[in-house]
Amino acid sequence: MKKDLMLILLAVAFVVGVIVIFTLVASRERKDEQTAQWRDYVLYSNTSEYEQELFFQLDDELEEEELASLIFKLFVAKFYSLDFAESNSDVRGVQFVYEPFQESFIQLARESVYERVESKIFMSRREKLPIVEEVEIYNIEESSFLVNDVEEEFKSYLFTGTLHYDLATEYKKELEVEIIINNDRFDVVWMETYLTN
Repeated sequence: MKKDLMLILLAVAFVVGVIVIFTLVASRERKDEQTAQWRDYVLYSNTSEYEQELFFQLDDELEEEELASLIFKLFVAKFYSLDFAESNSDVRGVQFVYEPFQESFIQLARESVYERVESKIFMSRREKLPIVEEVEIYNIEESSFLVNDVEEEFKSYLFTGTLHYDLATEYKKELEVEIIINNDRFDVVWMETYLTN
């Protein structure tokens, strides 16, 4: 009799656990719905107001340098707004990285900037993480970047900028990012500070 009761309780606990997990996963998926698209870039609902403001400025009528500047700001704001990351494996801003570099970028980000990001899937995050409120550009250099895997040289822009967060943080305040013009895309190929925070 005790074994039967124990089995029933375990079965009920298992079913309740499965329902809770599916509810949490479903609510996470709803938070990440696509809200807008420009070229190959997508804006999801789980973003800051600043990211949304930048995204809606993207326009084919803008000059190349202006578009590259907006992509720089979007990438930096998305990558360093850690409070929106679900866990340390939810590296943000990857869509802006040159496709052949994405896998190594994710790995490096997980081992550095995202290393201490606690999971919030099960509401277990103990601290508020920073959100980028503004990215200022204080230097732009037009250059070129040689991509070895395709042995092709791309026109690029090297940006130096400052981050402003919503709270005091030890994360990077200044960084350099190089963006190549890759056909119809603006792809991040180099970032000075993503190995340190």
